[in-house]
Amino acid sequence: MTTSNLDRQHITDVLLTYCVAIDSFDFQRLADLLVPGVVVRYQGHEPMVGVDDVVAFVASYCERIAWQQHVPTPMSVEVDGDTARATSYVTVHSVRRDDPDHVTVTVGDYSDTLVRTADGW
Repeated sequence: MTTSNLDRQHITDVLLTYCVAIDSFDFQRLADLLVPGVVVRYQGHEPMVGVDDVVAFVASYCERIAWQQHVPTPMSVEVDGDTARATSYVTVHSVRRDDPDHVTVTVGDYSDTLVRTADGW
């Protein structure tokens, strides 16, 4: 199915906003991006179901972080009706509160499934 440029831009905006919300420790903004019943699987952790569980996990993880910056690169977006699949590569620079002189660089990828709601993607 053909992905419109407008859909692609809106989905990319969601992916970027996810990273900005986490980097700015704006957990309400993160919650606003997620749909009820969301399922999130972070590597090395059991899947989480529901907005509250996901936001609580991210907030708890971020307690140890003094500063972080996610640098995502959306690589592919495929839309099928009101569902989209996106793959992004991400590089994260972070500084832990207990080690402020050391920058950690982490790389990974996101495989996301998004749904279009009345409010958009």
